[in-house]
This record gives sequence, structure tokens and C-alpha cells, in this order.
Amino acid sequence: MDSEDEKTPPPLKDDGSGKKTQPRASTRVTVSIQYPMLNDANYGLWSVKMKMILRGLGVWEAVEGNESVEEEKDQGALAAISQAVSDAVIMTIAEKESAKEAWETIRQMSIGEERVRKARAQVLKRQFDRMVMLDTTSIVEFSQNLVSVAGEIRSLGIDLKDSVVVERLFSAVPDKLLPIIGTIEQWGDISSMSVAEAVGRLRVFEESLRGRQQHKEEDETLMLTRTQWEALALKERKDGEGSDGKE
Repeated sequence: MDSEDEKTPPPLKDDGSGKKTQPRASTRVTVSIQYPMLNDANYGLWSVKMKMILRGLGVWEAVEGNESVEEEKDQGALAAISQAVSDAVIMTIAEKESAKEAWETIRQMSIGEERVRKARAQVLKRQFDRMVMLDTTSIVEFSQNLVSVAGEIRSLGIDLKDSVVVERLFSAVPDKLLPIIGTIEQWGDISSMSVAEAVGRLRVFEESLRGRQQHKEEDETLMLTRTQWEALALKERKDGEGSDGKE
């Protein structure tokens, strides 16, 4: 007699070649979403994070204004946006009929009218052009700041290509990194190089410099210790000779 717990396997599926195969069980990954909260100074980063989240939820097309998008997706995108703004902003977008309208309202509130947007972009562009890496700053720290400003500029609708960011990075580094910059410019194509690749190459060279500097300091410490030891031995010999003379 068959057990009551025994389950009938799913029917075999034709794989297109005439062969019957067992269908694979579908797996669904569940990810806990932590929505970023919009404030007066983080619209650029907020919009990037929200775009990634809405894409992951499969509802970004509603924000893009796709006319064929399903109502369920549109309302889903609107609900997700409401999780990432303050109560005051929710009251502003409460009457909006679509996710696209809500998103556009938030964008206008955050970056202002066209004149204000352009003025803000100019300020950020000047900041971007004047950024300089200090000797005490690591390439990772500086590149993160540089990319953050570049992201803010792009969020205002300015087309800032990766090649421009790479060139800015190369011109902002201290003299200690100039040897690797020259090598990259001689043998690489900066116009097609990503920011991640440029940072990776600079980081490898920076770590190599740090290793050499550490060995140099250890050698100097060893030499100092040896010198001190020799001075101590010389002093003891002199003291010993002085004692012998007194006898």
C-alpha cells in the first residue's frame, strides 16, 4: 500500500528535443529591503538607491512612464516611494495618480527649477574640478568622495562620462602616484577605462609603496638599534680602559 505522505511527482516536460525532463523547482530569493530616507541634501544618492530598489522589485518602468505598465506595478512603485520619504513629502504627493508623477514632484522639490538646477550643477562641477588628494588620504577614500560628487552632478541631468572622472582622478593624485599614472597613460586607453579599473590600478601601486615604506622604516630602526649598541659597547670599552689606568 502506498504511504499517505507519498507525493505524485510533477509531469515530465518536453525540452524541445523530443526528450522528457523533470522540471526544476523554482527558487525565489527573498531580500529584506531597507529604504533610504530622503532629506534636504541627499537627493542624488537617494534617487540612485531608489532606482536600484525599484528595479529589483520589477516596478521601475512605472516611474519611467511606460504607458503599458500594469496598474498593480504603478501602485507598487508608488507605495515603495512612500516608504522612503518623510510625512511632509507624503502629504505633497498624496494626490498624485501615478508613480511617475510622484517621482517628478520629488525631483522638482529636491533640485528646484531649471535655473536653480543649473546653478547647483555649476557649484558641484567647480567642486569636482578642484578636488585634490592629500598625501594622508588613501586612493579608496578619495575616489569615493570623487565618485559621490560625480553622482550628484549626474543626478542633476548633467552628462558626466566615466572618462572625465578618470582624468580628474589622475590629475588630482599626489606626486607619489605619478609613476603609475604615466605607465597607465602610456599603455592603457583612458577613454574606455572605467573608474573602478583606474582605482584598482592605483590602489595596487599605493599598497606596493606602503609596503616598501614599511620595510624602509624597519631597516632604519634596525640601523639605529645597531648604532646604539655599538655606541654602548664603545662606552664600556672606554670605561674599562679608564679603570685599568687608575689601578
